[in-house]
Amino acid sequence: METAYDNGARMIWGIGFLMADTVMSAAEKNPDAMYAIIDNTYDPASMPSNLIGIAFREQEPSFMVGYIAAKMSKSNKIGFVGGMENEVIIRFEAGYTAGAKFANPDVEVMINYVGNFNDSAQGKAIAQNQILGGADVIFHAAGASGNGAIEACKETGSPADGGVWAIGVDTDQHKLAPDNVLTSACKAVDEAILIVARDYAAGTVTGGENKIFGYAEDGVSIALTGDHVPADIQAEVDALVQQVKDGSLVIPGTREEIEGFLGANAA
Repeated sequence: METAYDNGARMIWGIGFLMADTVMSAAEKNPDAMYAIIDNTYDPASMPSNLIGIAFREQEPSFMVGYIAAKMSKSNKIGFVGGMENEVIIRFEAGYTAGAKFANPDVEVMINYVGNFNDSAQGKAIAQNQILGGADVIFHAAGASGNGAIEACKETGSPADGGVWAIGVDTDQHKLAPDNVLTSACKAVDEAILIVARDYAAGTVTGGENKIFGYAEDGVSIALTGDHVPADIQAEVDALVQQVKDGSLVIPGTREEIEGFLGANAA
């Protein structure tokens, strides 16, 4: 962060909530520069005027892939592999669980955490245990640790022959296992950065606040590369996305909100 400032950058980004304290400190130290961070928000009352927090409604695309997972599962058991247990990853978990239960109240969702984002071997081992437990669709929100989960699914072979589906995260991860990656829950980090950068270039950027991106802001989506999702299920998901966009369907972002959501939206 200091090197970027010393080199003359005056719009400086930190990527990931683990940089929250570092970005805050830099913003306080260098009030003539604008700072922004992806995947973290701050208390507006304590934010300096040259700091922007960017967050996403990760629960929204996670709900959609959870819905797909439950609809596609033959065993009635699906898995979730998280990285570190924090607010961001819990939003993924809560959305996924809510979407799956919304699609099929009887589906079992296995939930396990790696504890970090850079241990692919542990991510693979957790996914293998879920597979042994009967999971035939596994969604990860675990960074590089999740690449191991995708590898575990890939090693089971084609889902058409009894193999396990994987669901990617953040970007379209189809290329990691083209036969096994069913879909991916994506965040438009590039679009969020571009929006703020354009405002900065135009001199209209405002700091001291948080910006939240979801379906309504075109900040999240699901990738369907590979055409593995049947057209009828995709049509159902498209209708649900529209409900989220118009505000008639509000996806839970915490574990505590799931039960109330399902009760209010029972079929």
